[in-house]
Amino acid sequence: MTANHTKVMLRSLSAGELQQFSVELLPRLYSDWGHVTQSGTVETLKTRKGTPDAFCERSDESMVYIQSTGDTAKGKMYEDLKKSVKQLIELDLNEGALCISFLSYDPQADEVTACKKLCRTHQCEFKFYSNSIISDLLDSNHHDLRYKYLKIPAPVKGKYRSDNNFVLTASTGSEPKTATKMNNVVNWNLSPDELTGTLESIVEFYNRLKNLNEPSRQFFSTIIKLADPLRRNPSMMTVPYSEMTNVSGRENYEIRNQMAILEKHPKLKREYKLSR
Repeated sequence: MTANHTKVMLRSLSAGELQQFSVELLPRLYSDWGHVTQSGTVETLKTRKGTPDAFCERSDESMVYIQSTGDTAKGKMYEDLKKSVKQLIELDLNEGALCISFLSYDPQADEVTACKKLCRTHQCEFKFYSNSIISDLLDSNHHDLRYKYLKIPAPVKGKYRSDNNFVLTASTGSEPKTATKMNNVVNWNLSPDELTGTLESIVEFYNRLKNLNEPSRQFFSTIIKLADPLRRNPSMMTVPYSEMTNVSGRENYEIRNQMAILEKHPKLKREYKLSR
């Protein structure tokens, strides 16, 4: 599907869908946001009036006010913003606050300029997410939300490496008994005595892998394939985050989720890290 298709489908969202979409997408873009509360209550495809539509507190205790609209009438975005700024001033929360307009259309430049000027005057910041900006975000990432709200499936991503990932697909696996075949395949050239000690480590590692489900094993095997020794500590292995994103074909939030799972198995993860 093209970006134009995303833009068309985004314009078709109801007020309630757009508001709900905003409170799912925006927190993914800011790491310092707390829980987002909707004051403009969503009722199926409609919303009850509220100022703002949604809000949250940031880690520095400043406020975020979100107004969502698909109403293209001139001045609508500005009037919604004025209500938010007015309330922030009344609550003495305007200084350092962030006001966001989440739009299913592309606004006129003069209205955007007026909104920025209004916020600067009252010591807060203005940002807007237009149809074009949101569509770009959805087409480059956040495919799960694009499908959830617009029913546009994620593109099929090609593999960047020709080798296949090792995947333990059997429910119980095949526990190594002697490691002789592995010794030959990977050219360890270990003596029988050395192989005995190595086998113990292999079996221990195998038992750790059994605690992971198949998607997590696939993820971990990809990390192993991509990892290179850390320059300042060769016993540690590192993988650039961007490479992991490209090769695995996973969304950023999926990678974070998988890393969180591995965090629960520190003996597997401790020698590997993702680097920005």
